[in-house]
Amino acid sequence: MCRRGRPISAAPDDEWRANGREHSAEGKRIEHVRLLDSPTTEEQMPLLDSGLGNVEAG
Repeated sequence: MCRRGRPISAAPDDEWRANGREHSAEGKRIEHVRLLDSPTTEEQMPLLDSGLGNVEAG
């Protein structure tokens, strides 16, 4: 479940997510690190939401 109460799986399927699933199925990894402020700023919250969808995509 994402921060706004919508299931992550409800996000539209797009080329980025399809590409991630393909790479994952081939055993490839896509990694990214985000550095966040403490407390997290409002501008950083959408980045966290989108990251969850990327994880679910593979």
